[in-house]
Amino acid sequence: MRTQTRRFTGIIILAVVLGISGCKMPLANEPDGSTGGKQVTLTISTGTVNARTVTVQEGDINIASYKLTAVQGSTTLTETWADLANAQITLETGIWTFILQAFSGASESGEPTGDLLLQGTLTKTISEPTNLAFTMAPATTGTGNVEITITWPETITAVSTVSAKFGEDDYVTEDISSGTYTYTFTKSDVASTSSGILLTIGMMGARPGPSLITVNELVHVYDNLTSRKTIALSETDFNSAPEAPSDLTASREVMSTTVNLFWTDNSTNETAFEIQYSDDDGSNWNDLSTDVSPGATGYDDEGLTRGTTRSYRILAVNGFGASEYSDTAAVTVPWLVTFDKDSEDAVGAMDSEEAADDGTITLPVGTFSRDGYTFAGWTTDRESVMSWPKVPEYDDGESITMTENLNLYAVWWSQSMEMTSFIFRAADNAALSDDVEGVIDGTGIYVTLPPGTDRTDLTPTVTHAGRTCYISGLPNENAFDLSADFTDRVYYVVQAEDGNTTTYRAMVGLSHTLTYDDNGATDGTVPDPNSGFAVTAADNTGTLVRIPTAGTAEAFKFGGWNTAADGTGTSYQPGDIFTITEDITLYVNWVAFEVGDIGPASGYIFYAKSSFSDGWRYLEAAPASTEPSDYTGYKKWANSYTADIFVDETVIGTGQTNTAAIVTALDAQGETDYAAKHCDDLVVGGYDDWFLPSTDELRAMANDLYMDLGLGGFSTDSVYWSSSQCNTNKTYADYVNFANGSYGSGPKDAGMYGINVRAARMF
Repeated sequence: MRTQTRRFTGIIILAVVLGISGCKMPLANEPDGSTGGKQVTLTISTGTVNARTVTVQEGDINIASYKLTAVQGSTTLTETWADLANAQITLETGIWTFILQAFSGASESGEPTGDLLLQGTLTKTISEPTNLAFTMAPATTGTGNVEITITWPETITAVSTVSAKFGEDDYVTEDISSGTYTYTFTKSDVASTSSGILLTIGMMGARPGPSLITVNELVHVYDNLTSRKTIALSETDFNSAPEAPSDLTASREVMSTTVNLFWTDNSTNETAFEIQYSDDDGSNWNDLSTDVSPGATGYDDEGLTRGTTRSYRILAVNGFGASEYSDTAAVTVPWLVTFDKDSEDAVGAMDSEEAADDGTITLPVGTFSRDGYTFAGWTTDRESVMSWPKVPEYDDGESITMTENLNLYAVWWSQSMEMTSFIFRAADNAALSDDVEGVIDGTGIYVTLPPGTDRTDLTPTVTHAGRTCYISGLPNENAFDLSADFTDRVYYVVQAEDGNTTTYRAMVGLSHTLTYDDNGATDGTVPDPNSGFAVTAADNTGTLVRIPTAGTAEAFKFGGWNTAADGTGTSYQPGDIFTITEDITLYVNWVAFEVGDIGPASGYIFYAKSSFSDGWRYLEAAPASTEPSDYTGYKKWANSYTADIFVDETVIGTGQTNTAAIVTALDAQGETDYAAKHCDDLVVGGYDDWFLPSTDELRAMANDLYMDLGLGGFSTDSVYWSSSQCNTNKTYADYVNFANGSYGSGPKDAGMYGINVRAARMF
């Protein structure tokens, strides 16, 4: 067990979840909610220090600038500020490491300079609204001073002696003169520390009088500075029980059986804390520790038994009594599963994994490998994998509920004997009118019997090239009791005369019908029904899609099949083999489009919002064949470079309105051949809602479609017109360079000099 005293300073970082974002930083001025994932904005501000902490006074540290660094994998984000009044940083959800640094100087541009004064580090999973508090510590070593003054009311006349203990130093005792109601503790040349030093001051009556009160303070020492504090005690501090601690939390690190307790110390007069625990949801409480040091704000409960959910509560005590209990906090130490490859010649490694608090876990896919063998699954009984048949208890990816720790051993099946056929012979089985051959899929065999087959004691014939073999297995030897469909865990062993053995999974059952439902498709046809006991999920042979009328509802693409129309059943991908024991229907599983998919008009999708709104979610680029043929794909933005159309919008979602304004204005001026007109007149794939993309839309087309994925058939090293007029020079319009994704602007009548046109549409 280990007692912890929390560290605090005068700077606290508060993090509040505010927004939504995606997996890339948004383009400039991108509308809220338009990216693919969730985003949080962390607001940074100063806070109030813990009441039991001594630090330097505000203003003693001359901080001129701050720098916050956020790291997640290969992603590093930084922000700098002169102060924290309006400081914030926006980032994606996930596990981040944050480093906040305070500097003594700042450049003219606001970049931190000078000495690094304070630094705090925090690793936190950002997933929902929460407050983050950084603990700042001195970043430089050296020595500082301590000055702490205690005052008490004149009505308290019994104080005759004060005894102080600072860190590991011995107690220093000082007599208090009659009529004196103040005491100051000072110490010079104290080594600076990031963890704080505990100062204990005891106040007593005439020697060897009783202890009247004990004050505990955590002192942070800074290089070349004095940590000061004045503590004003009241009459009630001398004659009452302490205030109850609050904000009790219980947490643990992943894979750890140690629970970390933290709380807020609300009193100045406790002599100890007492911690209790309950393993039955508070029905019965037991003492965990009755002598936790005064001033402590943390404690570690080590070595909990897995599968335990433990609750905690804490109170403060002194010579006058005990406080009320704090609120309770609870934590679960879940069951643990470990993985053993169970063979010296197998290779690979798999980390142990914890179940969820309710005991559920989805087993990971095995990463072990072994030459000459196939990984078949897992078993908890090592003896079973040493005998035949080798039957796994659990499959890869299987979801189970644990009631104890599990050590899973790999089950290996030999590849030395390859089965060439598995047949129920009609000549040997009066129940069959024709031979029935099973489908061999890896280590599994699927056999579909005709409807109405008498399945009593059908005996299969197994063929291996050049070998005489026989069947032994479940439920009996050399014959199968087929009075019911075999399930997923019926196995048998094939053994050759030379003694080599291997194991196969046998699944045998009557034929049933599998049909397909288009589940509201707007185009395409479903595959024909198929029958069997083991069936194969069909591909999207009929090009099923769901594309509602533009602007009315969200569009979806084919994402496989599901046994429920709302996608909550069992999912299957094309090519999956599975068994059916009754007639079933598979429904199209509709999923969202992704950047790089082919859109409804046969162009590539180059942008996707996080959800359908304002009548659209996706932007689709027109096929390469739609680029203008004159000037080898070039068009002017306008025939007159002086045309001011007032289309300054550049953000994603504005290209369509920009284009409409351009066409209205230039048509009124008698122009007939220009970039926006080319897009507005375009009809491709039955769609006539094309427009000239805005600057940011065109940048997404260049960066996310062409440069990242190599799709779209754009002209190499060419620039393309946007529908955004240059906001600083109305005779220019923006373009994007598809060689590097950069953007600039040029004269509106410069089309013949090499500015291409590619239309887009939204749906």
